[in-house]
Amino acid sequence: MIENFKASLYAADHRLFRSDIDAEDPLWIERINAYFNGARGFPLMGDPKEYEAAFTRMYPSAADRRRYISTAVELGSPSYGQQVLGALLATGQTPLAFTTNFDSLIEQSAMRANDILDIGQRLPLRVAALTNSDIARRCLEQGDWPLLVKLHGDYQSDSIKNTESELRAQDETLGHVLTESMRRFGLVVAGYSGRDESVMDALEQVLETPTPYPNGLFWVRRSSTRLLPRVEKFLESAGEAGVETYVVASETFDELLGEIARHKDFPSALSRKIVELLPTQQVQDVQLPVLENGQFPVLRFNALPVVELPARVITAQTSIENKDLRNALKIAGARVDAVSNGQEVFALGSDTDLRNVVDRGASLVFGSRVADPGKDTVVHGLLLRSLVRALANGRPVRPSFRDRGHLLYLTDPSNVRNENTRGQLTMALEPFKKVYGPDLYGRLTRYGNRQYAEGVRLRLEPRLGRWWLLFEPFTWVERDPDRRRPDPVSPWIRERWFKRRNKDWAQMVGVWAAFLAPEELTSMTAWPGDESTRFVISKTTAWSVPGQSGLS
Repeated sequence: MIENFKASLYAADHRLFRSDIDAEDPLWIERINAYFNGARGFPLMGDPKEYEAAFTRMYPSAADRRRYISTAVELGSPSYGQQVLGALLATGQTPLAFTTNFDSLIEQSAMRANDILDIGQRLPLRVAALTNSDIARRCLEQGDWPLLVKLHGDYQSDSIKNTESELRAQDETLGHVLTESMRRFGLVVAGYSGRDESVMDALEQVLETPTPYPNGLFWVRRSSTRLLPRVEKFLESAGEAGVETYVVASETFDELLGEIARHKDFPSALSRKIVELLPTQQVQDVQLPVLENGQFPVLRFNALPVVELPARVITAQTSIENKDLRNALKIAGARVDAVSNGQEVFALGSDTDLRNVVDRGASLVFGSRVADPGKDTVVHGLLLRSLVRALANGRPVRPSFRDRGHLLYLTDPSNVRNENTRGQLTMALEPFKKVYGPDLYGRLTRYGNRQYAEGVRLRLEPRLGRWWLLFEPFTWVERDPDRRRPDPVSPWIRERWFKRRNKDWAQMVGVWAAFLAPEELTSMTAWPGDESTRFVISKTTAWSVPGQSGLS
């Protein structure tokens, strides 16, 4: 919404037609953001006040803003995630939900779910907004669930809150319901930035009560976004108050609720409906046209077949958080990779090292299970982490493990003490110099002496009945210490890649493929000598030719 407002304002300021501007084009985005960034009545990009600045300049009148919201809302229809939430409310599995949205999409979703259920199974959804906040108080006092509380009002009412000045004060009754209910339940926050002071004030007040968030606090964000400083401080304070606190990465609300739906039991008719509502996959295997004759190669893919994955993973029943778990493993020098889903730890590597770190005399239940990344996203993430570690062993690359994706980048071997090892690592870089030139890594003196290097982003994905290692060449740059948005180094990266055409890309794919899997069947382990962490990758990339369908 902010981007569209700014595009319209930019067009007006420059006497352009709005249709002349493509708000999704990176060039237009950069130009528009530079024009408004900290100028012309706008705060710096990413500031919580940016939304209000754009909205109030586009629609100065509160009545105009209400009309805009009303029109936009009436054109909407429930998303998959909203319909799953409606089903959770209608079946009582989610007793209480708060929303800062004005629309009626959650109510519609709950109504549709109730229409599917038998009469005896239906739980009507109570809805409270600014004009009928007493409903929320009554439900809280009587335990009359499920309840949806619309903190900023309903679009059909004249009482809605949208700008910062309107959001500064929260309705007293709704604020009381929010604070009191968080002493009884846990809280999952999704799709909310934390920009309005009144709601954040209420969430922080809960921490002053004897039993804040007794079932935990989960704050969901996109992997590419950062939490606002106030949210980070709130989560830190919650942890200090003894609340089990988690930051969860999920790209969309649909993805999050889809994952939750997989672990919930719904009545059979409703369960079938939820399956029917699943969005069509954006990427699907297709039957390619087949010709009688063809020449090789026509199209080469940046994907290598993973012939063998570790067969089993270690498990431990413990609620240790991921951050604490990884810090403990690092301090102990444990030869093990591990991830936690909040209730159970999954690991690859030394069983003894894992026990020494997480057991601590607590007599935890340890076990193992089949490593099936297709059915368990936590196991999928663990396998990818261990595979990236295995690919880095003994090579002139450094792994980087991040919530938004793992990667490898080239490193300078000149500091390696052992002469033979240094020589081998230097030789391994020669093919890259033939493709990229000698400038493989270094420091950017113009940008705070930040390090840079050529690298690859890595993913593990299933296609056509097998697993593939996908690698995407890119230029890695050390994170900006000031976390500025946009990053000042972005123009340098774009300029670096501007002259790299299809031929260069093909050579990059070739050199990285040969580096990652130099042998016909390249065997490697995440922890040298530990066969339970062994991966086998074929050196033949996926490719397509006329006369064949799918990947070969």
